[in-house]
Amino acid sequence: MGANVSFRGREIDSIPLKRGLRGMKDQGYKTATISWVGPIAFYYREARARVSRVFWNYEKLVEEK
Repeated sequence: MGANVSFRGREIDSIPLKRGLRGMKDQGYKTATISWVGPIAFYYREARARVSRVFWNYEKLVEEK
């Protein structure tokens, strides 16, 4: 999910999230998992979402001999 930069920080940017969650609730879902999100503060503020897992990407440079 993403919002055009000009819509960020306004109520407009949360409409797709809220409509999607409402649709899931109407279908009987009790919970939803949203993977790979950011910024976390946006999802907490708009949907009271909480972090349940964190994935870290690691990178190591390998020198050729």
